[in-house]
This record gives sequence, C-alpha cells and structure tokens, in this order.
Amino acid sequence: MRIEANKLRKRFGLHWIVYDFTHVLHSGSRTAILGPNGSGKSTLLKLLSGQLLPSEGTLTFSAAGPNAKSIPDTLLYKEISLCGPYVELIEELTGEEAAKLHAQLRGFRQNLTTDDLWERVGWSKRIRKQTIASYSSGMKQRMRLLLALATDSSALYLDEPTSNLDTEGVDWYQQLVTDWAGDRTVLIASNEERDFVDCTIRISADQWQK
Repeated sequence: MRIEANKLRKRFGLHWIVYDFTHVLHSGSRTAILGPNGSGKSTLLKLLSGQLLPSEGTLTFSAAGPNAKSIPDTLLYKEISLCGPYVELIEELTGEEAAKLHAQLRGFRQNLTTDDLWERVGWSKRIRKQTIASYSSGMKQRMRLLLALATDSSALYLDEPTSNLDTEGVDWYQQLVTDWAGDRTVLIASNEERDFVDCTIRISADQWQK
C-alpha cells in the first residue's frame, strides 16, 4: 500500500501535535517513526492509519501496482493491521476464542492458521484456554503482536511493539517481524532502536513538529 501525506496537520485544542507533515510511503517500504516520549509518534501513526482525521492537509491511500487506485475510507480497515498498547483485547475470551474470532473477522495471511500462532508463541493448551484477563501484560502484548502480524493486510503498523516484553520477548518479536511481515508496507513507532526491524527509512520528530 502507498501512503501519501501532504501538509498534514493535527491539533488538540490550541496545541499542534502534527504540523505540515509531508511524506510518501511507498508500497513495501519499512519506516521507523522515532522521537522522545510526548513528541506525537502515536498521533502521527494514528493519522497515517486513518484512525484519526487530520485537522488540515490531505492523506491518500493507494493499492500497490502501476495502475493502483485510491482506497476508499470505507475499505481502509481491511488493508491495515495495527498493534499498539491502546489496542484492546476482549479479555472475557480465551486465547483460543480470540484467535478464532480474529481469523473469522480479518483472515490470516499466507495460509497461516490458529495452530501456527500457538506454535509460534509456544503456549500450552492450558494457557490457550485461559481467559485473556488472566494473562500477564507481556502475554497480552504477545497476543496483540501475533494477531497483528498474522492478519491478511497490505500494511502493518506497530506502535511501541516491545512494551511489556522481557529480553526473550524482544528477541521473539524481532524474529516474528522478520518471518511474518513479508512485503507489506511497515511503519514502526518507537523510541527504542531494538523495535526497528529492517527499517531503511526514518522519520524523526522534527519532520512533523512546528
């Protein structure tokens, strides 16, 4: 998916969070969005995913290919997979139920199955049958990452992907991105260098701040 932002601005009240951001993200690119805490990384990511509407400026999403057409707003959700600390899991469901529901609603890419998810994370059947409410914060983050990376989408957005992960979990995340991100357009927002797996493009806070 190709994403083109032109003089994109977003403000809350009188405070500009994103100001005159102009950039083209080409299909299949891997981009790091980096800056200190409070710099607006998550706001920019939400704008570029269509979760937030800009206060000013334009944002265009196009399918990959030489004769690509713009993707209408009503279909954008099908093209983007998102993982962030603010993404809620249905904690009343078990891990197995959540994975099956996600597969039904969004679909998994490259013939992945729910069994592939459990093999990847290494959880026993007992853990998979527990409600998500009983999971630790690190386990919930692994669940978010599994679902996001497995989703059939043309773009992948990861916001602070290693939050709540221990050292082994960070290694697991990095390998998961390497194996499952594929040729999608990838955006990763973080202030941790370890999160930027194979990102060849960097967008820093001075590119969107006033």
